Amino acid sequence: MLAILAGAVAAVGVLVVIQRAHVRRVGEERRALLDGAEALLDDAEVTQHGIGYPALTGTLDGRRVRAELVADTLMMRRLPRLWIVVSVFAPLETAPVDIVLRPQELDTVSSGGRFPCEHPVPAGWPDPARIATPTPASPDLAPFEAAGALLHDPRTKEILAGAGGVRVVHELARGEVGLWRVVRRAKFTVDGPLGRLADALAAATSLLAALDAAPVTADMEIST
Repeated sequence: MLAILAGAVAAVGVLVVIQRAHVRRVGEERRALLDGAEALLDDAEVTQHGIGYPALTGTLDGRRVRAELVADTLMMRRLPRLWIVVSVFAPLETAPVDIVLRPQELDTVSSGGRFPCEHPVPAGWPDPARIATPTPASPDLAPFEAAGALLHDPRTKEILAGAGGVRVVHELARGEVGLWRVVRRAKFTVDGPLGRLADALAAATSLLAALDAAPVTADMEIST
């Protein structure tokens, strides 16, 4: 009996060691996605909570920037996505507008999804799309059209602009089919993550340049 108990305890110990090694490896793999990203910003810092996906903060041309990796595993009947959410904070004189491309019933990365007033999608824009604002007034979409590369990039999921700055959401990767179908585990393989991050930063700053920088007059700010 004692031998059986000792064997069971040993087996549990082995499982604990294996689990700890797995957790450590997952955390390291996720942190590695932003290895070297500090070079893209001034005063840059990469943070990671536990084994979660990391985030990058810093400044670019004197503006505060935050880039987060966000895994979305809540979409039904679709592979999970790994998003990069880039926020550039700057005072803008622009009414809040949220543009979601290829909207789904559950878009967890759409921070402006609560905006109640929808507007027609202009001709030549990606379709489907959802353009929404907090008030019925028609938004000025010319700056977004000027940043056409961002608007028509198939990786772009959301563009949000308001008094506090701009936010751009890009798709970085989709989950591996086998793992997701068999064990519902989201594992992402990202091709050139630093290049993709640089692209998202450039897109966000390009949009910011297309918007008129001015003292804050709108009633909404990009959340910190």
